[in-house]
This record gives sequence, C-alpha cells and structure tokens, in this order.
Amino acid sequence: MQTIRINIKESSLEKVMKSLSLFKNDEIEIINENQKENSIKRYLEKELEDIKDPSTEFVNHEELEASMNLIIEKYESNL
Repeated sequence: MQTIRINIKESSLEKVMKSLSLFKNDEIEIINENQKENSIKRYLEKELEDIKDPSTEFVNHEELEASMNLIIEKYESNL
C-alpha cells in the first residue's frame, strides 16, 4: 500500500469521506492524524533546525551544572 497525506477544508471533509467510503476495506485505510502528534512533530522539527543552525551555542554537562549551581546559590538564601 502507498500512504498519502492531504489537507482538507472542514467544509469539504464530508464529501471526501463519502467518496473514500466507496472503496473496500482492503483497498483503502483511513488514518486520522492526531493533533498532539502533529504538534510534537512540529516541535521536534523546530528543535532539529535549531541544532543545525551554525549560530546555536551548546553547553556540555559540566558547564550546565556549574551554571545551575550558581543560580541555586544565588536564590538559596531566600528560602
């Protein structure tokens, strides 16, 4: 089987679904995409773009830990 993905206006969705219902179950499978999955996919795509961006600055574990310790020390006395 081949998989295709199409965007359909809400106003046309019913017509398209009726047309697809004419096929037998072994000929076509309708896969409804989940909004949450799409949201996660967009997020991950954005993260990957950021990683590939040459201007992105990375820190290693030790640098992160040192930075977090400074922040904790700064606010620890306020507790």
